[in-house]
Amino acid sequence: MPYMHRAKSICRAVNCFKLLDAPGFCEEHEHLDRGRFKGLKRAAGSREFYKSRAWVRVSQAYREAHPLCAEHRRRGMVVKGDLVDHIVERLVLEARGDDPCDEQYLQTLCHSCHNKKLRQRGKQRRW
Repeated sequence: MPYMHRAKSICRAVNCFKLLDAPGFCEEHEHLDRGRFKGLKRAAGSREFYKSRAWVRVSQAYREAHPLCAEHRRRGMVVKGDLVDHIVERLVLEARGDDPCDEQYLQTLCHSCHNKKLRQRGKQRRW
């Protein structure tokens, strides 16, 4: 079978139509990609918590029991959930002495809904 070339991609910058070998930004606009996550910071202890054996087990079991996105389900749509989200922030739960692995504080969300929730939470914190 002959080698198949990948189709060219257009630069992701608005009104830039330079062709690229891979999806992304051209050299002129690559600075737009670097600053995308600049203002976002992870909460203290996040990496350790989300890599812990307890969280991995709980989140996997919760996703198996609740495979659909909770936000889409509320709107009457069926969309596969991708990750387990804390309804109340993990740090708030820990501060008040609640177990962040307790199922009553969890929901399954798709990436789109989770990102939307994070953006809304970020806007609330700035004010």
